[in-house]
Amino acid sequence: MSIDAEKVRERRFVIETPEQCARLVQFIGKRDLPFQAEIGPVREQRSVSANSRLWALHQMASRVCGHSPDELHEIMLLKFFGSREIEVGGIKREVPLKRSSTREKAEFREFMDNVENFYASELGVWLDQAA
Repeated sequence: MSIDAEKVRERRFVIETPEQCARLVQFIGKRDLPFQAEIGPVREQRSVSANSRLWALHQMASRVCGHSPDELHEIMLLKFFGSREIEVGGIKREVPLKRSSTREKAEFREFMDNVENFYASELGVWLDQAA
């Protein structure tokens, strides 16, 4: 089976009732072995609109300071999540400890607030509430 076909067969379930749990058990019972399962609390991922807002802010800031939105995003990740140094082939680089794409809703909101406050105070750039 190809990797693409395997991705199509991946499923995510949010179980909130005993009936949903029973259906999940039935679903698992019909799967071919081997397969992988993960169980954990429901994670509230950041929304697409929140991510779009962050990148709109990076775009505005880039016009003021001359760095690309991608560069600014990396700088903000380093500033607010910290960094570690990696080395490959004698080349050293600081990389962020966390990426914004894997943050849950509350942590992404805090990151966004910090970025907005930094850009407003340091660059005079902010988005109005409608953005």
